[in-house]
Amino acid sequence: MSMSGLVLVTGASGKTGGSLIAQLEQRGLPYRAASRRAAIPFDWEQSDTWDAALEDVASIYLVAPGTVKDAYGLMQDFIALAMRKGVRSFVFLSMAGLPAGGPAHGQVHQWLKDNSDDWSVLCPSAFMQNFSGSYNLATIREEDRIYSNTGAGRVPFIDVNDIAAAALALLT
Repeated sequence: MSMSGLVLVTGASGKTGGSLIAQLEQRGLPYRAASRRAAIPFDWEQSDTWDAALEDVASIYLVAPGTVKDAYGLMQDFIALAMRKGVRSFVFLSMAGLPAGGPAHGQVHQWLKDNSDDWSVLCPSAFMQNFSGSYNLATIREEDRIYSNTGAGRVPFIDVNDIAAAALALLT
């Protein structure tokens, strides 16, 4: 794989972002972890941190911030700035069942569709790692059950490393 410029990884401390960073490092590809505590700080709620975080960035892995007011509006403003600064490619982590134009993540999906020429949206259903550390682990151990919002239906659980590998292929 060859590329010029950095991959900016938002959600760098999360499951898929952390895996993406590990995969970029394994391949010797340049990246910047977007974080308030990074050498070049990035904060979704402080737009004055965005310019420096976007310096030399060619592509961005986008993860919606979970605890930010107007997260989707901020993301759209950030992506618009990134495009003006020459960022070419965007990969957005959304969710299964949330179409472009739908609620929440669907707003960013639609914005990318309407405004960018090089975008991808990943829509995994659930993380396989939820069995080993999250809410599923307790119910598996205590009740021998897995609960989901699918009723009698089935849902695939996807390994976060596979999600990150798909993002890496799209970003590079």
